[in-house]
Amino acid sequence: MVIFFLAIILLAVFYIKGKHHSSNNPKSGVEKLKNPSHKNYKK
Repeated sequence: MVIFFLAIILLAVFYIKGKHHSSNNPKSGVEKLKNPSHKNYKK
């Protein structure tokens, strides 16, 4: 369940980042997504 949710979020972020910036800072987006994800997981 957690893996599926994470996969969907990652896909969504990659899609949005790709549409917003072709190749600006994909790693930054992933890191930003991981931060809130971990907080939610702890909750």
